[in-house]
Amino acid sequence: MTRCSSLATGRRAPWGRNDAPTLLSLIEGAKGILHIHLQQHLRHHSVRLSLDMMLCQQRPGQRRGEMWMTDGMPPVPGQVPGLPSRERRAASSLSSQWLSLILEELDHGLVLLNGAGRVLHCNHAARLCLESNHPLELVGPHLRARLLTDAVPFAEALEGAEAGGRRCLLRLGDDRSECGRANVVVVPLNRGVSQAAVLLILERRQLCGDLAAQWFALRHQLTPAETEVLKALSNGIKPADVAARQGVAISTVRSQIQSIRAKSGADSIGELMRQLAMLPPLVPTLRSGQSSLPTAPLN
Repeated sequence: MTRCSSLATGRRAPWGRNDAPTLLSLIEGAKGILHIHLQQHLRHHSVRLSLDMMLCQQRPGQRRGEMWMTDGMPPVPGQVPGLPSRERRAASSLSSQWLSLILEELDHGLVLLNGAGRVLHCNHAARLCLESNHPLELVGPHLRARLLTDAVPFAEALEGAEAGGRRCLLRLGDDRSECGRANVVVVPLNRGVSQAAVLLILERRQLCGDLAAQWFALRHQLTPAETEVLKALSNGIKPADVAARQGVAISTVRSQIQSIRAKSGADSIGELMRQLAMLPPLVPTLRSGQSSLPTAPLN
């Protein structure tokens, strides 16, 4: 009986020597199929094992058997990845405190408020500026324009920044009024946040602060008299007025200016003022007194 007839009848025939090549090819094919299934099986169980180990990993302060179901999930924007919600809240609060301290160290008036004019934060430089007859004033928790002619443009600028994301440069005040004129930059803060806000950048009333001018004087070894002349020039006072204030001749002030230029390497008064303008905006660490204007912490 042949092998083909045995397969047709369902009976198994013995393998002979002539069937050795066929048998070897069947074995190799079976080995290949087994290898493929084994790889898929191991890959599936490896993924499950890694997932189980990630979910069941015990963290410091965690009781045995507790699982961190948030592990392996993408972090929420603004949150520190890998930290529990309580630790993330603490880190966010600390970042807000650092940001408030940073704003206080800038010698540039910065006011953070909403579209209705409610002040959220006001740094030290802005408080000093608002107290010195600025066209804007703080009335309770709100920032308002001193002059009626500025009320509508100021309100429209805030609304446009918060709702429309428009930034602009406002020219407020009047030369005939006590507050004079001042430039205010309106910046919208509405990108990637759940609630928009508005940042006001107030112009500097002087070229540089007293602390920055004092550092400049110490760096170039200016005398006390030359330092006072430097501060007066940075405030826009003319040499003749400086001489009148100090009770000296104009020739004395001019000699002091020439000495300042020689020590600082400035070719002209304009170059000297440019060097002062490039100084970093810093405020004194020891302040004369606390302002009466409140400030809210950044949240």
